[in-house]
Amino acid sequence: MTASDASSRGAATPGELFVVVACHSLVCAVATRWIARLLLIDEVDASEADVVSLGGRRYAAWDLGQMLDLPPLGHAWVLLNVPHGDAEVPIALRTGPCLTVQPLASFTALPEGLFRARRGMLPAAFPASEVKGQTGALFGLCVDPPRAWTSTELEGCVRSISPGKVPPP
Repeated sequence: MTASDASSRGAATPGELFVVVACHSLVCAVATRWIARLLLIDEVDASEADVVSLGGRRYAAWDLGQMLDLPPLGHAWVLLNVPHGDAEVPIALRTGPCLTVQPLASFTALPEGLFRARRGMLPAAFPASEVKGQTGALFGLCVDPPRAWTSTELEGCVRSISPGKVPPP
C-alpha cells in the first residue's frame, strides 16, 4: 500500500472534501474519496429488491435512515466503493437530499460505542454551521463507509449483486 493509499483509507481530515446530505433532521457527510457518483432517486433501476443498477453495473442497496434506526429516505443515491479485503464492494446508499459538496474543517471524535447498531460508522461530528446554506441542525455526523458495514454484510452485498445469484433460503 502506498502512502497515498494509506491516507485514502484513514479518518476524515480537516479540509477534506465531503458530500453533505440530509437524513431527516440530521446532517451527514461522506468523504468524496469513497464516492463514485451522486444520483437522484429515479436515475437508477431499483426494480430488484436490495439491488440498484446503473449502466450495467449492480450496487447493493442500503438506506442511510434505516441504518441509523430512522425511517427510510428517498431523495438521492450516493454510489460508494467500499473497501472489503483486497477489493471494493459497490454500494448504493439511499439518502435525503444532497445539501452541498464542500470541505469541512472541524471534527470532534465520537466514542465508538455511542451507536450500538453500527459501531464505528459515525466516528466524528462537526458543527453544522460549517455547511453552506444549511439551517436547522446544530451538528453533523461523518459517515465512515469502511466501518459502516460488517464483513458479513459486505459478503452478503457481494452475493446480492453477483450475476446468477441464488436467493437466500
